[in-house]
Amino acid sequence: MNNQCKDSKPLSLLYRLVSCPSTTGTAEEVGVEKELFNILSEMEYFKNHPENLMLHPIPGDRHGRCAVAGLVKGKGEKTVILLSHHDVVDTADYGPIREHALNPDRLASSLDPSTLDPETLADRASGGWIFGRGVADMKAGIALFISLMDEMSSAREGLRGNILFLSVPDEETNSAGMTGSVAFLNQFACSRGLEYIGLVNSEPCSFNPDGTYNMYIGSIGKLLPAVFCFGREAHAREPYAGVNANLIMAELIRAIEGNARLSDKYGDDITMPPANLKAMDLKDVYSASTPPASIAFFNMLTYRRSPQEIVSLLKETASASFSRALEIINGRIREYSSASGTSIGELEWKPRVYTYMEMYNLCLERHGEPFTKHMEDFIGTEAGKAADERDLTVKIIKEVHSFCPDRNPKVVIAFSPPYYPHVTVTGKDKKEANTLHAVERLSQFCAGNFGIDLKVNRFFNGISDLSYCGVQDAEEVIGLLKPNMPVWGHPYLVPVDEIKKLDVPAVILGPWGKDLHKFTERLNLESYLVTTPALLRFYVDTLLNLNH
Repeated sequence: MNNQCKDSKPLSLLYRLVSCPSTTGTAEEVGVEKELFNILSEMEYFKNHPENLMLHPIPGDRHGRCAVAGLVKGKGEKTVILLSHHDVVDTADYGPIREHALNPDRLASSLDPSTLDPETLADRASGGWIFGRGVADMKAGIALFISLMDEMSSAREGLRGNILFLSVPDEETNSAGMTGSVAFLNQFACSRGLEYIGLVNSEPCSFNPDGTYNMYIGSIGKLLPAVFCFGREAHAREPYAGVNANLIMAELIRAIEGNARLSDKYGDDITMPPANLKAMDLKDVYSASTPPASIAFFNMLTYRRSPQEIVSLLKETASASFSRALEIINGRIREYSSASGTSIGELEWKPRVYTYMEMYNLCLERHGEPFTKHMEDFIGTEAGKAADERDLTVKIIKEVHSFCPDRNPKVVIAFSPPYYPHVTVTGKDKKEANTLHAVERLSQFCAGNFGIDLKVNRFFNGISDLSYCGVQDAEEVIGLLKPNMPVWGHPYLVPVDEIKKLDVPAVILGPWGKDLHKFTERLNLESYLVTTPALLRFYVDTLLNLNH
């Protein structure tokens, strides 16, 4: 990298942002929020209009984190949101050179060539890439948006609308920043007389093997079902006297893990199949008894499916898996009876599958108000002790089951955070039609000016904050998720009604980055300094002009 390039204003801004630690889920994010606010305060526009620059506290956040917002006011009410996140994943993967992870120049010279693949070695040698934690994901996007605002605010007489910058914390963890900012966006639009016509997220993008460059007009959805198997405890010397919860769970995991039939489809697009993220029995200590209960969390991705459809699929799969487990046990009882010359009765249980809400209601019918009061007190006590929302989910369901009048073996299906709605631009209304038209013009501009063909993807297949820009079938979603997610409101909450109200068409268009979340994370300089700034400016201008 030559010195002239290093001294450029956009690159200096990026280095300043990268040097500020902001590991996700920590108080470091507060520090980068203050720095980001200071950077924006240095812009001439915000010196003259400080009332348009603000920190929005994330409600109930234990770290005291904020979203950083800045409005550049042009003509009229039409407004484009520039969305970014300022948290980064931690730097532990840098190992012995961790101290240089936030210093791109020192990091590049500190990387051990023997740990790099040929592509990374070539990129480092070319001088056309900068390395460091957050350079691509996504402090480059923040810097690009700040530069774009600075440029557009200096020519406001020709600005046919408004630009709202919003940078949020916690994208890499639970998206508490975005979910905690949706209501703010709606309130801000109301108080300032704004109409949101589109949103751009500048997450890093990539080239495909055929030379096309990716952008996205939507984002994949994610649900995290928490599936509980409750068996019948037995002593190890009499295993056929009960049913091992782990056997039921093993059959369930075997049926779900990597099963393409459980993938979701949208046209030619298909999600990756479900994956088991955690499985364990719920025995507190070792004993000679079989596990009475077990839990598994599954990552399920969606393009179209609603939570209700996911529940139906899981119920069907759980019932079949339960039946197979009983068949296995009874087959082995017959084998043992034959081998030992004894007569052991087969298990006569039938598969029982409940949603969490169904089990909760059974308990409520039997125990009434004292049960409700007990669970309120229990959750209030345990919420502060649990390691995270998943841990609290396990504690709550285990406690509810202790009140369940049905003591037979069963499977219980619940949901745990995080929940990401799938979202995509379909052209359903004028704003979405204008978004698709602007994307089409952008493709022509990119090909004509840079010789690059854009590939417009319907879904970004990494989880992103775009999910909280709109939601399909909001009433059905909240009607099923709220009663089946035990930690809903304790404190996890997806503001579905506010998201429905926001409902802004969103795209992802960002600079070229590689190896995100790895110690070889890097950003392409030409994309950052030349191509992406031009694409972002063209897209925002086009969107404002189409909606004017």
